[in-house]
This record gives sequence, structure tokens and C-alpha cells, in this order.
Amino acid sequence: MAYNFAYQEGSSSLVKGIENFDDKRTTMCSSLYSESATKQNNDMLQIDSLSKSLEATGIHMVRLDRCLDTDRLDALFRQACCGQMGYEECSDSVIGGAINMTTTNITNVNGRYICPMKSTVDPDILIPYTEPGKYKRSQNI
Repeated sequence: MAYNFAYQEGSSSLVKGIENFDDKRTTMCSSLYSESATKQNNDMLQIDSLSKSLEATGIHMVRLDRCLDTDRLDALFRQACCGQMGYEECSDSVIGGAINMTTTNITNVNGRYICPMKSTVDPDILIPYTEPGKYKRSQNI
């Protein structure tokens, strides 16, 4: 009799322990699943958006190729932007200038093209745009 009582009490404790474990596991997994599913859905939306953006950029770059001579445009960029960050130094016969594209129109200074520059957070720091053909190649477009 004592053996049966101890066995039954032990079995009861085991069942309660398993039920308790299952309850905790369900609670924990449910919250983790919910967070994981939300993150996965958000990631899928972002990937879809980026894919569409990349596709649109590819279409624009194909148009750029058809409408512009990127090799010639790159040569003009190199000539106008020589000596600027990301470009080689100027030869004595070629001296380019720099201009902020957001505040001034592109003009010709002393027969030289002006290097188109990007604005940065600091208005005193200007960075030249990358050559269009070089940008296109770097994006594998």
C-alpha cells in the first residue's frame, strides 16, 4: 500500500511538472513566435521594396546608357574633377573647379567644366559625384 501511494504521488508530481513545463514552453514560444513572425514579415516587405527599387534603378541605368555616352561623360567628370577627392591630380594643362550642385547651376569657368559636387551636413565640405559610368559598374547594372 505504501508503495502504491508513493508511486501515485510521484506520478502525480511528474504529470504536474510536465504540465507546468508545457505551459511555460507554450507561453515562451508563443511570444517568441509572434515577434519572429512580425520581424519576418517586416523583412519580407523591406526586401520586396528594395528589389523593386533596384529594378527601377536598373531600368533608369539602361536608359542612361541609351541616351548618354557614359565613357565621354566619365572623361568630362575626370577632367572637371581632377584634384578632388576620389579623382587623380590634375595635369598642368587641365585645371577643374568645384561647385555645389544644390545652390548653383553648372557653368563653364574659363573654358573649363565645373565639377558637380554633393552637399554634406557641413556646407564647407563638398564631395564630388562619382563618374556615372563608374557608378553604374559598381552597382553591377
